[in-house]
Order: sequence, then structure tokens, then C-alpha cells
Amino acid sequence: MTIAEALALVDLPDSDTPMQDKQLLLCFVLDCSAAFLRTWPDKQLTKEQQRRYNALVQQRKEGKPVAHLIGKRGFWTLDLYVSPATLIPRPDTELLVEYALSLDLPAQARVLDLGTGTGAIALALASERPSWEITASDCVDGAVLLAKKNRDLYGFHNVEIVQSRWFESIAQQKFDLLVSNPPYIDACDPHLEQGDLRYEARSALVAGDEGLAAIEAILMG
Repeated sequence: MTIAEALALVDLPDSDTPMQDKQLLLCFVLDCSAAFLRTWPDKQLTKEQQRRYNALVQQRKEGKPVAHLIGKRGFWTLDLYVSPATLIPRPDTELLVEYALSLDLPAQARVLDLGTGTGAIALALASERPSWEITASDCVDGAVLLAKKNRDLYGFHNVEIVQSRWFESIAQQKFDLLVSNPPYIDACDPHLEQGDLRYEARSALVAGDEGLAAIEAILMG
């Protein structure tokens, strides 16, 4: 089987980006870039590479997120580790990063990221503003460990990761900017049983009071 045959062999009818999904999975198996796939479409896969690729494609057909299959997801200019303990970073959240960077803040601004998950927002800001002092918090053990792993991957010494349910462990501190992508979906929303959401942490998606509880907690904190 060649690279071109591997990409054409199967379809992913339930995916919004089937070709991108297959390319990401094949790049993971071959440990190569997407440019390599385009440059060498006639390259033969080994039997072991074919087996691994087919197994990953089958899991994707069953609905498992690509990010969970390969263990990473690109966000901003970073390639972050992901896990079922957190929300998978979305491109839409980069708009929050862009807006934060556009604000007129002190050169050594103190920033708080509530519910950091993978650490995506905090680490993206740290990559652009190394003089900012950033605190990122999450109440989930797995999320805190994952955010620390991603921070250490890039060596962002200006980011502190702490375990806290919203403001509980961050009381009496002052910040120039607060950012957050909190859970905001109602527990009865049917979309929770569709697509990638089926495999993501409910704690990062669902909030009480018809999805408003986390937002209210932040505003009242």
C-alpha cells in the first residue's frame, strides 16, 4: 500500500474533515509532515505501518477524536498534549488569545486563566508575551498535570499552574486580565452525544443552571 492508496482507501463519513483526519493519522504513523505525504505519494508503507494506520482509522470511524488517537492537538503556534481529562483545544478559542493580545496592558501584566485544561490559552499568551506573569488554574487533577506537562514542554517559566476551583485557591490576588473558556453547555444538550464531544471530559463541557453556572461563578467571584 502506498501513501496515496492509504489516504484513498477508506472514507470517514461522520467526520467534517475526513482527508485532514487521515493525513494526521498517517503522519503520526510515519512520523512525518503533511508535506512529506504530498511529496512522496508513491512511498510504500510497511506491513506494520499499514496495520497501525488501519487500526487508527477504524477507531476514528467509531468516533474517537483524532487528537486522542495521536495524543496531541495544534493550538496557536504550539503542539499540545491532550487527554480525555480535558477539552480538546479548538481553533475558535484562538480568537480569545488574539483579543487578549490586542489589549492595552502593562508590559509585566498579571494574567489569570481559569479552567485552563491543557493550558492552551495561558501557554499561547506566554509564547507571545514572555514578560507577562500568568497563573493558570483547573480543579481537575488530570488537567493540572497535563497543563504542567505542556508548560514544561516549551519551558514557559512565566506560567504557574495551580489546582483551584475557580477562585478558591487564588483569593486575595490581583490581576490585570482574567481569561477563561469555561463549561457552558446544558447537561441535557443532545450535542453531547454526538461527534468528538462523546469522548471529552464532561466537567469541561457541562455546567449547571442551563449551562450558566460556571460563568456566574466567575462573574460573582
